Amino acid sequence: MNQKAKQKSTVAVLCMVCMLFLATGSFLSCTKKGSDENDPTKLILGKWELTATGMYENHLSERTDGCYWEFLPDGTTRTFVTGYFPAEGVDGLFAGTGTYEIDAEFLVCKSYSDDGTTCIKEDQYRYKLDTNQLQLIREPINQPTGLDIFITNFLILKRVE
Repeated sequence: MNQKAKQKSTVAVLCMVCMLFLATGSFLSCTKKGSDENDPTKLILGKWELTATGMYENHLSERTDGCYWEFLPDGTTRTFVTGYFPAEGVDGLFAGTGTYEIDAEFLVCKSYSDDGTTCIKEDQYRYKLDTNQLQLIREPINQPTGLDIFITNFLILKRVE
């Protein structure tokens, strides 16, 4: 093989190696970005407003009572309901706290007694989650109190923060 042919061969090999590095770097950066964007443990973080509820997916009622759920990075939830509460004579904000766990299939939310020691309610949901909307479908689960009453099976929340 003559000198010119060797140079062309070397240049071709170097070009292929550079293209391989560029392609690998692009793939890895896209994969990482995509996985963060689809990671439910990150997507769920923030404050969500409950906008619709119902027993059946095709029979939802709009909610305008100012009910908010907040999911914090440490696995804590906070629930806020604004408005007037005639029974308590309160006009303002009620807050409750709990915990949550989320994986690729289920979101599990737990509510605790006022002293935080006893789990009084546990809800398991199948969910659809994107950056601006969270759809929850309640799944049957054995409640700590022994009661398993569903008033609402479907919940729609939109991101507010």
